[in-house]
Amino acid sequence: MATVYNNLNLFIKEGVVKELMYGDSASRYDFDLGQHYHAVCDVCGKVVDLYYPVLDDVEKAAEQLTGFKVRGHRMEVYGVCPDCQKKEK
Repeated sequence: MATVYNNLNLFIKEGVVKELMYGDSASRYDFDLGQHYHAVCDVCGKVVDLYYPVLDDVEKAAEQLTGFKVRGHRMEVYGVCPDCQKKEK
């Protein structure tokens, strides 16, 4: 198992994947390095890619509003996935 995590760390260092952490002490790994967002289930932790082009201007707006030189951003939405919604009924 150590080899798997060593390889993941190498992939992160090489820019092949991104490590995502959502506060539950478990890392997730994303190979889609394009601009996208994530929907995270509060119940099971499932992460779903979310593409929404209207948010593409957020970095420019942040620079104009704050004076920061923005190098990137990350956004997640949280809720209950369809599978967990079915289980709750």
